Amino acid sequence: GYKPFIGVGSVMAVIGLVTAAFSTQLWHFFITQGVIAGLANGLMFPMIISYPSMWFKKKRALASGIVVAGSSFGGGASSLIVRALLTRLGLRNTLLVYAGINAVLLTVAFFLLKSRGPARHVVKIEWIDRTAFNDLVFWSLAFCMFFTVFGYLSPIVFLTTYTSEKIPNISAQMSVAPTAVMNFSSAIGRTVVGLTADRIGVTNAFIGSIFISATAQLVLWNLAESYAVIMVFSVVVGAFGGCFISLLAPVTGQLFGTSKLATLTGLLILFNLPGNLAGAPLAGAILSATGRNWHAAASYSGSVQIVGLCVFLYGQSLILACRD
Repeated sequence: GYKPFIGVGSVMAVIGLVTAAFSTQLWHFFITQGVIAGLANGLMFPMIISYPSMWFKKKRALASGIVVAGSSFGGGASSLIVRALLTRLGLRNTLLVYAGINAVLLTVAFFLLKSRGPARHVVKIEWIDRTAFNDLVFWSLAFCMFFTVFGYLSPIVFLTTYTSEKIPNISAQMSVAPTAVMNFSSAIGRTVVGLTADRIGVTNAFIGSIFISATAQLVLWNLAESYAVIMVFSVVVGAFGGCFISLLAPVTGQLFGTSKLATLTGLLILFNLPGNLAGAPLAGAILSATGRNWHAAASYSGSVQIVGLCVFLYGQSLILACRD
């Protein structure tokens, strides 16, 4: 079942925050917030985004969108809460308070989870679905995730810095506001796109969301010279930028069935790892190498998502060719 993985991941997430509060050297944070928190997210996230597929068939994309939207809403709220706590309590006490909040919310969430029904027989756990490795459609989706995530994190990581540089006299609270707006917009966008996906098809919504996210970075981010345009960019990229993640489980279920959904989803999420590690640092390296040229960073971020979209479209062309 999914609950044991979510339970262990929840405990590890809280441990990672508590131990980070007492960290005193840089390598401590690599362990607590890199290794421990990373393992916690790795245990929980594939299960969480696959969970709605146990209960929903007709409205699967909407259910997945609502579930994943919770992370966006939490991200938006936490960015404002943590910023306020840091100025009043300092790093250690902020992390301890945040750990307490997480412990309470994760405990409540764990006990609210319910499986579709009791297992009628014991099934041997298959950690890796090797048959997927022979499927070009699987590889097209995998490398779509690989490339798309390289461009996904750049606005999230750099938007506060970008706002501060473009508007030098802005306050710290106002500079972080576009990032918070992006997270809240993501919560709404993932829900609305999920609802739309149930009407137009999950693969169509998946393609459309990546295209809009890439276009927003290539066009809007390059034109965002005022606070108003920065906010517009935050709303658009927030609403569509993370939908490829919330739609991953419904797309996987449509393409490969639901019998091994958690296994395949977890395997596909592994392809996010390089982008999660190197996507934003690569954008930062481009920014430094070009003398703080934000156009270069934005163009890289949007272009790499276009590459991911093209790879996925190749896989869809194979499906259409087989039907013909």
